Amino acid sequence: MMANVITLIRLPILFLYILILFFSSAGFQLFGVLMIVLIFLLDIADGKVARSRNETSLFGSALD
Repeated sequence: MMANVITLIRLPILFLYILILFFSSAGFQLFGVLMIVLIFLLDIADGKVARSRNETSLFGSALD
């Protein structure tokens, strides 16, 4: 269940990243680089939490 929470946190960050990528100035797009790194780190954390707790779900596997 905790891994799914991490995945749900990642979704709004991804949508914000897409908005920044398409609708902001070049200088502000550099902030998007930090956001994509955060998204990758959350993906890694999601996998580690799921493996450590032995959690699996159809929801989590579909979103990953």
